[in-house]
Amino acid sequence: TTPTQAEQPRPGEGDMKFLPALDLSDEQRTQLVAIARQHQQDLAVAQMRLRQARRALNQAIYAENPEQNIVSERARDVATAQESLTRLNAQTELKVRQLLTPEQLKRFRELRRRQREERIGSRPEGEQRRLPRERFPNPNRPSATQSNGDNNNTPPAEVLRERRRLRRQLPNGGRRP
Repeated sequence: TTPTQAEQPRPGEGDMKFLPALDLSDEQRTQLVAIARQHQQDLAVAQMRLRQARRALNQAIYAENPEQNIVSERARDVATAQESLTRLNAQTELKVRQLLTPEQLKRFRELRRRQREERIGSRPEGEQRRLPRERFPNPNRPSATQSNGDNNNTPPAEVLRERRRLRRQLPNGGRRP
């Protein structure tokens, strides 16, 4: 079994364990704590805005009489909230990056590279990154609750994973020319 999405660290979260290896000065630690506190406050606000925007979009889509203009406006609100969240994370990472000396930055990059390789190496053989779950049912593909026709009780996700693995072995990744 693979860890659930909630158990997996988000990008950047696992980086905090690298701090002792970076040999930060007291001043750097103080600045880093201040950056982290401010980021947590700003992040909470940005995430709340994004949740509210997504909720408003869903309400507009599933309203009894949905209006295209309102749905479009709510979709723009979601995009703006997501953009703000992305910009906040990028700015915070830049502040942290600017805090590090060239040697610390070099060590940090090496530690992150190793962590990424370990994470990739720890996946079961043949398993790729988890694909986002389908948000809407696809009428051309059986759902998880429908029989997959194999009569061997193999879950549909495993059948699809095996099909993808076999397709990758074909010339051109199984794509039509």
